[in-house]
Amino acid sequence: MGSSNCGIGECAGTGTISCSGGTQVDSCVSGTPDADDSLCDGIDNDCDGTTDEEFVSSETTCGVGACSGNTGVLMCVSGESVDSCDPIVGATADDATCDGIDDDCDALVDEDYVPIATTCGLGACAGNIGALTCVGGAAVDSCDPLAGSEADEVTCDGIDEDCDGFIDEGQVCQDDDVVTIIKAEYKVRRKELKVEATSSQQPDAVLTITGFGDMQFNTRKNKYELKVKPVDYPGTVTVNSDLGGANTKTVKLR
Repeated sequence: MGSSNCGIGECAGTGTISCSGGTQVDSCVSGTPDADDSLCDGIDNDCDGTTDEEFVSSETTCGVGACSGNTGVLMCVSGESVDSCDPIVGATADDATCDGIDDDCDALVDEDYVPIATTCGLGACAGNIGALTCVGGAAVDSCDPLAGSEADEVTCDGIDEDCDGFIDEGQVCQDDDVVTIIKAEYKVRRKELKVEATSSQQPDAVLTITGFGDMQFNTRKNKYELKVKPVDYPGTVTVNSDLGGANTKTVKLR
């Protein structure tokens, strides 16, 4: 006599309608409903005409790095489980800060930090170079302020050789030599120039008269001497020390 339908949701079934012994008989049998409809599958499992109505939403967490601990809710939408938790809420555009934190929430830490060239050092080490890099969430400067330094001050040269901010410490540095001209005379008839001088650093100092050469140290007289002829009258003489210092004196005529 025809087909028939029965039940709803997951219980829906089909059958046929026939006549048996003068009675209309429907062979359609509905399925057995589930106890509830808590599965999010888009099916009316408990056959009550409503779909997924007993699905229980639950709180969720997501994210890594700075976004770790973001929260949301797992919901049933059109038969699909949908998590509203956004794993990049609170993320920065990049991770350029050296702080040991995954700021852009991509599971990489400080990957966008850009090293910076540095200089350091004092004295002979001034101008040493390095780079500021990110190591374990901390900026580390590779510049060594003692690279090229001596263990201590080597010479009295006005240079901070051990790069500690102090110059020539531990060295006994001589001051500029003090030169004294004790005689400077010119004998006109002989055209002879005679110069005598002393030095605060004698006899180690070498005294030189500009234009006339080195003086000789007389150990017996404990002074430097120079006698030259024939020369023209120079007017003045200047005695220079190789240890620094000089003196100029007017030459007397005799």
